[in-house]
Formats: sequence, C-alpha cells, structure tokens
Amino acid sequence: MTKKAGIVIAIVLVASLTVSLVARGIDPTGQDPQIPEEITGAWFRAADYTGIMNRVAAGSDPDLFYADQALDNTIYVWPGFEPYRYEDEIDWQVGGKSNTWYLYFQSLRVVGYLANAGEVSGDVRYLEKAAEIIESWIDFHYQIRVPRPSVWNALRLLRAVAGTARTGGYGPYPEKAVEMIEAWFDPGAIIEMPPPYAWDDHAAASRTRNVMHFLRAYQALPEAELPNSFFEKIAAMLYQHGNWLLDERNYHPNNHGLMASMALTQIALTLPELDRDGSWKHTGIDRVRERIEADLSVERVHLEHAAAYHLLFLNLVLQVDEYLDTRGVPLFEPDDETVEEMKQYVAYMVKPDGRLPMIGDTSDGVLARHYGHPWVIYSLSDGRQGTRPPASSMVYPDAGVAILRDEWRTGSDFADTTYLMFQSKFLMPGHKHADDLGFLLYSHGEDIFVGPGVYAYDRSEYRQYVRSAQAHNTLTVDGQSYAISRDNIGKAGITAHRMDEAFDFVQGSHTMYEGVTLKRGIVFIRPSTVLVIDEAVSGADHSIQQIWNLSPAAHDLQFDKDGASFLVGENGVSVEMRQISPAEDVNHYYGHEDPVRGFISPRQWELVPVHQLEFERSGSGVVFVTQISVTGPDEQAPTIELDPDNPYRDIVVHQSDGTTLTINLEPGL
Repeated sequence: MTKKAGIVIAIVLVASLTVSLVARGIDPTGQDPQIPEEITGAWFRAADYTGIMNRVAAGSDPDLFYADQALDNTIYVWPGFEPYRYEDEIDWQVGGKSNTWYLYFQSLRVVGYLANAGEVSGDVRYLEKAAEIIESWIDFHYQIRVPRPSVWNALRLLRAVAGTARTGGYGPYPEKAVEMIEAWFDPGAIIEMPPPYAWDDHAAASRTRNVMHFLRAYQALPEAELPNSFFEKIAAMLYQHGNWLLDERNYHPNNHGLMASMALTQIALTLPELDRDGSWKHTGIDRVRERIEADLSVERVHLEHAAAYHLLFLNLVLQVDEYLDTRGVPLFEPDDETVEEMKQYVAYMVKPDGRLPMIGDTSDGVLARHYGHPWVIYSLSDGRQGTRPPASSMVYPDAGVAILRDEWRTGSDFADTTYLMFQSKFLMPGHKHADDLGFLLYSHGEDIFVGPGVYAYDRSEYRQYVRSAQAHNTLTVDGQSYAISRDNIGKAGITAHRMDEAFDFVQGSHTMYEGVTLKRGIVFIRPSTVLVIDEAVSGADHSIQQIWNLSPAAHDLQFDKDGASFLVGENGVSVEMRQISPAEDVNHYYGHEDPVRGFISPRQWELVPVHQLEFERSGSGVVFVTQISVTGPDEQAPTIELDPDNPYRDIVVHQSDGTTLTINLEPGL
C-alpha cells in the first residue's frame, strides 16, 4: 500500500467514525454545550458526592504510608508492588513493569491514596500532590510522542487510531489519528500512541473513580486552593471518560464491564451536567443490571471460576447497590435474593481455616469480611457465633461447583473439618484455569491437595503453568493441557450428585480434549475418606495422567504404582492413597524447572515447591479408582472393597469402628 492510499483510507475511516459518533451525541472535538463556559473549583465543590464508590478504601492505607511516599515523588501502585521513584516529571511510559503494575499505575490509584489522606488528615498537601499527578496524566496523554513501532505491532496502532477517533472530549482526535497513520509510512517518524493500559476498561473505570474521590476530598477541604485551569482539564477529562465508557466497544462482558458501568453511572449521577441526554445514567444502570444477571449462575455464584472473583463481584455489587440507594434508584426488586445467595455461597466456599480455596485466579489469603451474614459469621468464628448453615454440603450444578463437608463443627474441633471443593464447568475464560474435574482437599487442620494460585498476570512460563491442567488435581490426556478459550465453553459440567447422611457423591465430565471424554466421580465417605473414580473414553489409544499436588506441608512421601503415603504438618496427620487398579507408571516432580512442574504460587510472584505425583495408564478406555484416607493420631482408615470393572456398584466400606456401609450408585448414573 502506498503512503497516499493509506492516508486516503485513514481519512475515510476517521471521517466515518467521526460522523457516526457525532450522530450518537459524542463530540470528538471538545466540550459539551451544557458544561458551564467557565469551569471553576466552586462548580465541582457544589456537586453531591454522597456515597460515591471509592476505588481505594479508607483502610487501604491506615498509616498514610503510601500517601506520604507520594509526597516524596514515590508512587506505590498497589501494596507489595515495587514503587516508582521520579525526580521532576512522571514518565507515564516507564518500561520494564508487569501488566498488573501498568494497570494500577494508569488507573491513578495513587490519587486514591492521596485523597484518603487528605480526608483523614485535613492536610491540603495531599490534594495538591494529587492534583499535580492528575494534571501530569492529562497533559501527557494528549501529547504522547513515542518511537515508530515495528511492523508486527500494526494491530496495536490500528487499535490506537480507532480509539483516538472514537474518544470524545479533549483535543482534535481525528486530526491526531491522521497524523498517526501518516507517520506510520515515514520510517523516521514518531507516532503518538497510548502507553500500556492507559485505555484499558479496568484502568479507565478505576481512574474515573479515583479522580472523583479526589473531587470529594477537595470539596471537604475548603482551604485547598487550585487554579481554575486545572478544573477545566478535569471537566474535559471526565467528559471524555464518560463518552469512552459509554461506547459499547469499550464495554466487555465480565467483571471489567461491571466496573466500567459503575464508573459511568457515578459520573452521570454525581455530575449530571456532563451527561447531556441522560444516556450515561440509563446505560450505566442498565449495564450494571445486565452484568449481574449474565455473570452469575442461577445459584448466584460468579461465573469466572475463581473464589477471589466471586468476592470481588460481590463487593462491587454491594458498592453500586449502596450508592444507587443514596440516589433513590433501587438496583434490585424488593424480593430479589441475589446478594443474599452470593453471601450464602461465601459461607460454604471459605475453608475451615478461614482461608480462600485457591481455585482459578485466587491467591492464598484469609477471608477478611463476614458481610454481616450469620452463615459467614459462623464459618469465620469456628462456629462460636452466627448461625449454622442448614446443610453440610452443597452442589451448584449451574456453576459447576460442589463443596462437601463431613459436618459443621463448633469450637476447637472446627478446624478438624474435612472439606472438599470440586469444579467442572467452563462458562467464562477470564480468570479460569484448566481445572475441570479438579478438587481441593482439606482435613484435620491441614491442606491435603492444593491449587496453584495466580503467580502473576503476565505471559511468563510460570503463569502459563499455574493455569494449565498439569498444575491441578485433575486428569490430562497425552501429557497436554487444554485451551482456556471460548471454543471450550459448555464442554464441562456436573452430571450427577447425591447427598446422603454417611456419604456425598458428585460426578462431572468434560470433552476439552478432541475425541476424548473424561469423567470423574467423587464419593466422599464421612468423616475423611474420598473415593475417586476416573474414566477416559476414546475411539483411539491415549495416555491418561492423574495428577496430585500435595500440600507444601507434606513430608515423608513414599510412592509407587500402587499409590502413595505421606504426612502433613507436625501434628500426626497421615494420608494414604491406594490405587485399587495399579497405574502403569508414576512420575514425581518437586520444584521442577524444565518443564515447570511441582510449584504453587500462594502470592503473586512467589513460587513454592510442592510434591506432585502423576499416575499414568494408557488405552482407549482407561479407569483409575483411587482411595484417599486422611487420619489423625490414633485413627484408622476404612477398608474399601469394590469391583474395579464396575466401581459404582456395591462399594463396601468397612469402618474402623466395626460398622459396614454399602454404597450403590449405579442406578443414579
């Protein structure tokens, strides 16, 4: 393509985008007519900031450490992340950081810290520094000049051009878009392009809320004096952000979409003069409701397959519900049980030690909030407070989750609960791992089989590993994982379940591997024995791997093709694994680097080596039948008898107290 032809195409593209956006009420050249001609600090001080949804909670910086560091030109984008130190000017294109670091850097989280500090201390220096950072961000992002990108980055250029053309508010965007494309054909040119995550939906939504938090703090401190020229930039910035968030091309069907909708709603209701025709308000509220309906299962479990993101989504829903309530806009119908059912799930989801199960993108951590719900209070108080949930185990078929307990205990015995969490569903790829048919096991105060955590939101081999099937307690085919892509949505699920006084049963299956159906049945025999029945059916021979990731506290491991035994912790907790049909091979990994195997990541960027066992059998119809028994000191595991060729029929369990339990599951399958 010639330079001339490229410019012609660019002009046509930009012109068509501009016409369509103007027709939709988005003016890409400047300010809305309803905004006062002269923007002043007094105009912002007169706004109603009641109940606004802060992005940075007051408790995020109780000692004002991050705010004080910002006064000294040191920016902390998030606790635990490396700080950024600058001298005279902020480099908004600083290199060498992770995706998550850039996200919070561009979201102006530091402004939230400073706004909090201003509100808490009454010290105007915090607001002056926040204003300095906001103005630096505005000035830079409309005067960006970076070296011409390489050819392989052409798609990013086109995305930037389209984003520039469709963004309303500050500056002559169509002209800039033409300059960008024209410069593309000049090898010596420099091209204007946003830095990483400057216009990510999550970053734009959080930045909007952090700037509005600053405005609330400014309203509360009348002694703070800032020039009107600064507030003119703020008005144009928020007008641009409102139009950008309104644009359906920047609205995505996930938790980011909820964040963006919350930010759009907040601008519209707090600064209604910016919302020319009311479209921000109505679209924002409609999208909030749309995300709540679309992103939760019928049981009101969040569909991104991660415990941490169920909590995030619940917190967001509570925030927007409370904010809209201050504006007299009900989010739910009076009899709606969405929030109640989301909280009930939290009570079951949290482990007996009060920590989160590391499923999906979830790091190890304590559940710090009981949400005022009696069931959650019971779960977090060792059963000493609150109300005991009505059932020991729950299955959520639409969400693809089963959470099994031997019983709800009380007091010092609470931590001895046996807890099993099983997953089999693929509904959204965002924070999901290749963990279908996988489960976590906790018993006698110890993690027994664990999940891998997050590691980091980057493209490293460790990130790829923790999301892979090899990092989970599940099955793989021919030693491979499967794609976490929309192509696999709907290929996994819970196919059967049964709750009984002496045992619970759940079965799932998936077809993620082409031509292979994998099934796993779990028989949870109270108090602490698990029978795992795995099947792989195919029209051709395949090698099937059964993978187990042991607790970091596991020691004295012994294993062979018939099973394994190990101790966990220092209190005499013993685990026996028996392969009722011996494996053909068994492999062991512990902190293995090539390939990466035998690690978990309890916290971001942290790797902890763990023992990983991989049992293997081959054929077109492979079956594993595995008994797992967890015992404490002076306890004995039951003996199980069954026919490996028909493992669901007549399972005979000889308990250590001399009683016998016979389980027949075949009619229900």
